[in-house]
Amino acid sequence: MFASRNSAVDYRSPRPAPAVHTGGELKKDPVCGTFVSVDVSVTKRIDGQTVHFCSAACRDKYRAAS
Repeated sequence: MFASRNSAVDYRSPRPAPAVHTGGELKKDPVCGTFVSVDVSVTKRIDGQTVHFCSAACRDKYRAAS
């Protein structure tokens, strides 16, 4: 379907991409196996050790399985 001449078109520039952290230490999420940067991971302390997750959903799955 074609837009009519009166339809509004947003010609503003797109939002800039979020900053991407490069380098740094990666840890493997124990639930899904994704490698995630320590700087942006979701963490949980378990038996005195920090476990890194790619998301809160993976953290919650891990917690539910424990």
